[in-house]
Amino acid sequence: MTIFSRLFHEAMVILLLLLIAVTGFAGDKVQLSAEPAWLINHNIDLAKKPATRLISNGYYLALVDHQVNLVNRTEYMHIIREVVNETGVQNVSDVSVSFSPSFQQVIFHKVNLVRNNSIVSSLNPRDIKIVQEESDADNFQYSGIKRAYTILKDVRKGDRIDFAYSVIGFNPVFKDKYADKIYFALETAVSNYFETIIAPKTRRLFFQSVNKAPLATETMQGDLKLYSWSNPDVKVWQSQPGVPTWFNNYPCVSVTEFEHWRGVVDWGMEIFKNYDYPFSPALDNEIAGWRKTAGDDKDVFSSLALRFVQDKIRYLGLEIGVNTHQPHDPSEVFQQRFGDCKDKALLLATILQKEGIPAYVALVNTSERDKTKEAVPSITVFNHAIVAVERNRDYFFIDPTATGQRGEFVNTYIDGYGYALVLKKGQDTLSHVEPGYLNESTIVERFDISYTDTSRFSVSTIYSGGRADDLRNSIAGMSSTEMDDNYKKYYSKTYEDIEQAAPIDIEDDGLKNDLTVKEFYAIPSLWETDEKGKKSFEVFAKAIYEEIPDPSAVFKDAPVALHFPLSVHYTIELNMPSSWELNLPGIHIKNESYQFDFVSKLEANKIKLKYYFKTFRDHIPVSEIARFKSDYKKIVATLDLNMTKTGFETATSFDPDKEIDVPVNLRMVVLAFLTIVGLGFLLRFLNSRNVPVYYEDENRQLSGWLIFLAVVLGLGILVNIFNFTKSNFFDKESWALLETQGGSRLQNILRLEMVLSLLAICGNVAAFYWLLRRRDIFPSMFIWFLGTNVAGQLILNILYSFSPAIAHTEIMNSAVIRLGRTAIFAVIWILYILRSEQVKATFTKTS
Repeated sequence: MTIFSRLFHEAMVILLLLLIAVTGFAGDKVQLSAEPAWLINHNIDLAKKPATRLISNGYYLALVDHQVNLVNRTEYMHIIREVVNETGVQNVSDVSVSFSPSFQQVIFHKVNLVRNNSIVSSLNPRDIKIVQEESDADNFQYSGIKRAYTILKDVRKGDRIDFAYSVIGFNPVFKDKYADKIYFALETAVSNYFETIIAPKTRRLFFQSVNKAPLATETMQGDLKLYSWSNPDVKVWQSQPGVPTWFNNYPCVSVTEFEHWRGVVDWGMEIFKNYDYPFSPALDNEIAGWRKTAGDDKDVFSSLALRFVQDKIRYLGLEIGVNTHQPHDPSEVFQQRFGDCKDKALLLATILQKEGIPAYVALVNTSERDKTKEAVPSITVFNHAIVAVERNRDYFFIDPTATGQRGEFVNTYIDGYGYALVLKKGQDTLSHVEPGYLNESTIVERFDISYTDTSRFSVSTIYSGGRADDLRNSIAGMSSTEMDDNYKKYYSKTYEDIEQAAPIDIEDDGLKNDLTVKEFYAIPSLWETDEKGKKSFEVFAKAIYEEIPDPSAVFKDAPVALHFPLSVHYTIELNMPSSWELNLPGIHIKNESYQFDFVSKLEANKIKLKYYFKTFRDHIPVSEIARFKSDYKKIVATLDLNMTKTGFETATSFDPDKEIDVPVNLRMVVLAFLTIVGLGFLLRFLNSRNVPVYYEDENRQLSGWLIFLAVVLGLGILVNIFNFTKSNFFDKESWALLETQGGSRLQNILRLEMVLSLLAICGNVAAFYWLLRRRDIFPSMFIWFLGTNVAGQLILNILYSFSPAIAHTEIMNSAVIRLGRTAIFAVIWILYILRSEQVKATFTKTS
């Protein structure tokens, strides 16, 4: 090779490298161009202004125009911000767009600053910067998302910032299937709002309206179908403290191309390659070791595999491009020892499948939980992957991203994820994820109290199930010193001069999955003296208090979030220096959401205060909040107690001599009494009547179906009485709650329910008596009784349907079912009474 050819070759190599570098750099840069020709034009009224009270952050949106073109795979956004004060200047003086450079491109169409109707373009290629945006890096997730932004200069109060851009490209992992959720709620007020989806007429979209969100207007434009929303009612976001993660009271519309969940499963099976992955020799060797240890015990093998994936594969997500949803190869995850939820779930599922254990990846939504079952089939519903192990035609769920879990495989704790979509061929429904039954802590605090010397304080806490998992994972990253400091700080808020008497002792029983923590403290000055010379110290059941939400601090007209599942046993033992007095009544509260118990016990100078709190679901419904507020006052009154030298005083306005039972609603008691008296007179009158006789066979005995009917009526008496006693007809708090929810209308419905219940009891008793006595009036009276029951249930259903507080609720659904059962029962027995020769031959005229 000559020197010239060598120089030429080197120059070409350098040129090629430069070209590659420039091309790669250009791929990151945004482009500038005019707005696309396919845009749908709207009538915009920039003179419109929102109400001042709705404007937040110092600006409002004069325009939001969002258009999605499924043909061009383009998302267009046009926004106009109106700056109303200096806070707005601070908040909106930049324009930025996030995008994934692996499959998306950003095009800026305009960035204008408008002042006094004068337009100044702020769109300069040199001013557009691109930065890496890894907002979830703290959670060990890397998405490769970048942000293109430009900063506007000399923005002032009263300016208008008018900008538009397009993002071209959809994530190929979705296989050209579109799904989205459109919320009609923004951080500040908006004057003009438009949403448009442009799709080929051959692509079918499905829509679901939530919270009365308006559905799209559909129009045709050639071969395209337009779905549009023109100036719908758009709400302003508000902070909603204390609500469950799934709570949403904002109008929104879900859009999807999937008609059923089977289509989503097919998509998932495709991106998970139908679990068809070859294993590396290293992974096969690891599996062989577990197999040798487990022998024929599949649960032991499953436990070994699960613990390996949980504890040896660290959580780290490289969710770039298609890997937002498509997992990495299991052998690759095993070799590099890291992966995100879908990587770890796939690795575990394929390992178990290799051993003949039916296991599959399952998709869940950690925020929506039980609400997931109400979602339309979509690929964007889920945000987490776990594993479903099939057993006896049902699924047992485990979470490979959890760490520090111990105990038997079948007792592995799983959070209350609600509903999961199991990626198994042919699956077409969501499956319920039964939360772990054991998520419990048992706490015993013991005080050895001295009047004049240092008092001793020890705490023994047994964490079980999920709580043991959480604590084990938490303390794994702590030094002994950090742990001692953290635990001491927890109690120093109540006892300022508390000192640690010995290091914390931890016992971990991995087989039972119990973790015991023992703490030892000294309190030099437990007793405090007030300005009057009165000495006292505080006893605070803090662990219970922290689990019960304060109803005054939660969002109005919304359910209250509860930690579920949860059980806390809490005992405070007070070894007093002398004999003591105790006058604290017990409390027992139990409903469908939670249970609270408090009892106290005195033995000479030893006092025991026992608390128990358990949750039965993850929220308190709006309909039960009034009762919860009342319960909360009673509960907290027992949690914070002041010990004085004469006994107990509560830190809240709790009167230990006050009756804590719910007062009786005297109005309903009077109505019940009058109803019973009235029905008594009616039945006495009816009993004195006769009807034409069928046959005069006085010796005829009950037989056949009539004996069965007698048994049915007897059981009906017991069932109706039981249901009546379980109803809250005489509960004064329930009466007040109905008034707040629906006023006198709901209270009148309750009155009718009670009257119908008493009618059912009395009617059953009368029919049973007349049947046994073989009275001639039984057939006709029984038919009237059945008809009255059906009519009463029908009236209740009509009243329910016109009551906003009841319609579309479980109460309404139960009422419809009850009406159906009552009607079927009535039809069957009425036909029998009318057609049976046995009936005609049995009932006689009796004076």
